[in-house]
This record gives sequence, structure tokens and C-alpha cells, in this order.
Amino acid sequence: VFTVAIVDPDAPSNERHGYRSYRHFLMTNLGSYDDYEGEKLTAYRGPQPSFGSGVHRYAVIVFRQKEYVEITEKDIPHSRVRFDAVKWGADHHMKPVAASYFTVKRKRIIEVV
Repeated sequence: VFTVAIVDPDAPSNERHGYRSYRHFLMTNLGSYDDYEGEKLTAYRGPQPSFGSGVHRYAVIVFRQKEYVEITEKDIPHSRVRFDAVKWGADHHMKPVAASYFTVKRKRIIEVV
């Protein structure tokens, strides 16, 4: 059984990490059996870095759970900012087993008419 988190450690910019890490997605109790279809804890919010904020890394972290876990609203921080996915996983007896990342940089496109 697994949990998947997607976070942006570069929010609000890659030079100022005041919101590190912004939680873009969190889903728990994912498995290979019908009994574990998963529970969405934080709805997916796609990358939208601000103009001029530089390149943002978006980390996808997979945690292994020993078994199904019961997560309640009080277990999920209300704010998406400053979410430490690894600490949150450890607090819920999960271990990171895989991770990857992709980068996004928002560019201004000016059309010449």
C-alpha cells in the first residue's frame, strides 16, 4: 500500500523559499488490489509558478505504508504551504521508497500582431 505526494520546494520562487514546500497533491492507500483504490487527501493543483520566479522543481514522492492507514481531516494541514512531505510520511509510519521530479518555468509569450 502506498501514498503519493507532489510538492514544489521552490515556492514562491527558486530564490525565496518562503512557502517551501507547496503541496500540489496527496493521495494515500493506493495499492494493486481493488480493496485499495486510494483516498485523495489533497486535490491535484497543477504547476503555476509566477512569472519571473525562475525554474521550479516539482517532486513526486512515493511512500510505502505497512498497511491501510486511516487519515482524518486533522491529520492533513489546512494550508498547502510549508508541507514537509517526508516528515508527514514519517509521522504516519510511512517510508519514502521512490522519488522523481520535473521542472517548470513560466514564460511570458508576447504575440506580435
